[in-house]
Amino acid sequence: MEIKGFHISVGGTLKVEGNAEVDEVEVGGVVKVEGSIKAKKVEVGGVLNVDGDASVEDRLKVGGAVKVSGELKAGVVEVGGALKADAFFADRVEVGGKVETRRGSRVKTFEIGRKGEVVGPIVAESVKIGRGTRAEDIYANWLELGEDSSARNVYAREAYLKEGCRVTGELLYVDKLELEKNVKTYSEPRKVEKLPEPPI
Repeated sequence: MEIKGFHISVGGTLKVEGNAEVDEVEVGGVVKVEGSIKAKKVEVGGVLNVDGDASVEDRLKVGGAVKVSGELKAGVVEVGGALKADAFFADRVEVGGKVETRRGSRVKTFEIGRKGEVVGPIVAESVKIGRGTRAEDIYANWLELGEDSSARNVYAREAYLKEGCRVTGELLYVDKLELEKNVKTYSEPRKVEKLPEPPI
């Protein structure tokens, strides 16, 4: 059963057996879509679970967790807890806890809170990693790695690494690199003319 409509508002749980195409979805608890979802705006208090692809034109705001088996495309993504997708594309992403992708994230602005975790490559114009967060590969024009956080490989035009950061792989930059106290880089940071091509 497919759902098509303008505005869906549910206090508890919404389950769609098939695809959903709507303007706005507002659900207090859980949304489960056993297909793909297309919407202008989605707001969920608890969990959004999509078996296919998810496309949200404007804003996707979820208090708890988002799990999309396929691709997630959205304007602005705000997730309080965890975000998991095969790959995602957005203008701006703010996640409180964990971001996990198989193929990676390509966004304009990427921000993750304190003590978070990022699994999969980040490709963004601007990346801000919160304190004590673990990330893998980061491709960015501008990067701020928060205190005591770690990344595997960093490829940035400008990179600012706060106190106690660790980069366990390569650290390549084009224009500017600033390192605060006690930053550990396991290979010598290198200034390059051109950064490697991102994977997504």
